[in-house]
Amino acid sequence: MKSDISEKSGTLKGIIAVLTGFLFLSLVGVMIKLELSEGANIIWVVLVQYATGLIIISAVASKNNFRDLRTSKLKLHFIRGFTGILAFTCYTIAISKIPLVNAALLNNSAPLFIPIVTLIWLKNKIDEKIWWGISVGFIGIVFILDPSAGDLLKKGDLYGLAAGIILAVSYVALGQLTKTENFITILFYYTLTGFILSLPFALFNLPAPSLFVWIYGILAGIFLI
Repeated sequence: MKSDISEKSGTLKGIIAVLTGFLFLSLVGVMIKLELSEGANIIWVVLVQYATGLIIISAVASKNNFRDLRTSKLKLHFIRGFTGILAFTCYTIAISKIPLVNAALLNNSAPLFIPIVTLIWLKNKIDEKIWWGISVGFIGIVFILDPSAGDLLKKGDLYGLAAGIILAVSYVALGQLTKTENFITILFYYTLTGFILSLPFALFNLPAPSLFVWIYGILAGIFLI
């Protein structure tokens, strides 16, 4: 009995954590929309967010003399970081081309692709019931794309869908990392990878954005962490 209660409690906490995570991702989307409305270059939107996250998590890691940053999973951290920033970039482009709600819904389709990525990457079998859920989810994606509008695969929709697919890969890598790494280690290498990859592109897209873009970008970075 106690084990059943404990299991249900753990499941409930997991659901709350996932919903809270998607809430903050939605807030990040709002900040991105505000940055773009101020004329921000997409690559600067990406850089400011990851730079903010890197500063915050570095400050947290410094309290333990950076001992949490030791890792033997650099390759997996890079996969997580690279796919994460690629998904975020696709998401940002999607926001610039289609309504925020549509972009967010397509980006949040990542859970639909996680079982498929797990099957291909980790060779894990998928329960038949999950396939039914995935099928219903894909029907929902079709409704979001709105084929009745006469243009099923609009460029903005493709970027949003790509964000969801790539994010699924990032989540699977994250799941593997959580088996051995703590959240400080994971967030540090994630934001560090994003910062390093976006910095050169930002330097080729000078001048730097306006003050409001920095404010919105910093807030996005805080919500991301």
